[in-house]
Amino acid sequence: MLRYAILAFLISSAFLRLPVDEHQSGFSKFEGSLNNPTQGAFLQQPAPLDTNAFIECAKSATEREQFYISNLLRLYRQYAGSWPDTLVYEIGDIDGDGKIDTLRTRIFMDSEDVHVFTQWYSHGEVIWQYDHVNPYAWISNNHSELFAWDQRSPWVVFAVGVLEAKPKLVTSDTYPSIDIETAANRGLFDLNRLGYSIAEEDYLSYLKQYTGLLIEYGGPDPHPKLEIWFEPLKRFITYYSP
Repeated sequence: MLRYAILAFLISSAFLRLPVDEHQSGFSKFEGSLNNPTQGAFLQQPAPLDTNAFIECAKSATEREQFYISNLLRLYRQYAGSWPDTLVYEIGDIDGDGKIDTLRTRIFMDSEDVHVFTQWYSHGEVIWQYDHVNPYAWISNNHSELFAWDQRSPWVVFAVGVLEAKPKLVTSDTYPSIDIETAANRGLFDLNRLGYSIAEEDYLSYLKQYTGLLIEYGGPDPHPKLEIWFEPLKRFITYYSP
């Protein structure tokens, strides 16, 4: 099903200037400058991270806490004193048209929030975009003062964005427990809500013939969205939701 190998690579301190067609997206978008972190909402640098608290926590940390603490401290050393801002690219044939598509995700911190801002573009045209603000990941029931939603440092949120909140391109084989009938029911519910009429057997046929990728985004917690590109409407619709 996957015609092209998916590549993901991290590029720091690099900014592409791409046109944003607001009419292409039915999702929210960041209202500040996407290209210059010193303009718009970028008013002040984030407060310093209490590194000693995390170093102390690491002495009795779970495996998941260790993963986050080590990467958090690495990211803090990398970006402290500058703007926390990085780009991640992932490529693949999203819509099954035989052409390479690119997901460009910019993870950055402004004066109030952390944004995981993703655009799907092809040949310079933005087809879809999504701004995930302040992503959350359950890390541990311990040390809640460091990881809890309402107590965590913006640096923890930035780490969540870099480590786990980036949208991913996956094949349907990634989730073998999701059968095609379940995916069809979820998609038909979405299409009915959107006012689009299609017979169940026709949508099942669409799923069976689909050669593109699924997109997983909006996570990691409480749960991410898993969606499929529906060509007749030129938009993503639900492939599965809990």
